[in-house]
Amino acid sequence: MKLSCLPVNRNILWGLIFCASLLTGYAQKQISTTAGTLISVGLQDEWAISVGAIFTPKEKVDFRAAYNLYFRRDVRNQNAENFHEVLATVQTKLIDLLGFEIDGGVGYVGNNFFINENARDTATFFVQSGDFNHGLVLNFTGVYQLSYRLSLYAEYNFKSFGKRFDTFGFGLRYTIPLI
Repeated sequence: MKLSCLPVNRNILWGLIFCASLLTGYAQKQISTTAGTLISVGLQDEWAISVGAIFTPKEKVDFRAAYNLYFRRDVRNQNAENFHEVLATVQTKLIDLLGFEIDGGVGYVGNNFFINENARDTATFFVQSGDFNHGLVLNFTGVYQLSYRLSLYAEYNFKSFGKRFDTFGFGLRYTIPLI
């Protein structure tokens, strides 16, 4: 299933970033791209590839958009399945100490995974539209700067779908400074 098949307009994430940039004026600082992997906290056989973009209009606030492609291996049935997820968050800098920073924020998360509401570790704090689930995410990200433009990041996402959907991720971030 391609991302364009999802019932969410793929331009929504970029539209949110654009609108946020208009609200913050022309004091743009940097744009970053991220690539990494996510591991499901609630299910050991599930992992994801993650790509994203970060727009930082001011020093302490950034807007993030990410696309995650999850892979799940079912050992009993000998099959593999995948599902897609999109995130859009607003974060603020919580700690900045000796080149290490911790950010925290909230945002939107949506995926096309079938959620069994009667399953253990599943919450009911989300909305379904067709085969797409809409929820909230609480995100904490730690960033360690390796060089002027390259950073290493680790993140933890608490999702309103329940503990089974919470994720830990890590990867690289490349930053492009703006005027």
